[in-house]
Amino acid sequence: MFTTKAINQKMEQDPIFSLFVFQSLIRFVSGDWGEVNQEDAAANTAGPEFATAYYTDANGVKICIKSIEPAIVILFPNED
Repeated sequence: MFTTKAINQKMEQDPIFSLFVFQSLIRFVSGDWGEVNQEDAAANTAGPEFATAYYTDANGVKICIKSIEPAIVILFPNED
C-alpha cells in the first residue's frame, strides 16, 4: 500500500482520518467499492487488479483508492 504525501500528512495530523483510511482500505480489499456507479462497481469486480473506489469520511473529506497491480495507492481525488 502506498499513500501520497498529502494523504500521509493528513493521517499523521488526524488519527480519526487515519482510522477512516484504514477502514476504507479494508472495504476496498473486501470488494466494497464505496461511492462508484454500478457500471464502475461491475468493472472493479471483474478486474480488481485495476479497481478504483471512492470513500467520504464524516467531515466530507473524500479519498480515492486505486489498485495498480501490484500496488494499492491511496490519494485525494484531486491528485488523480
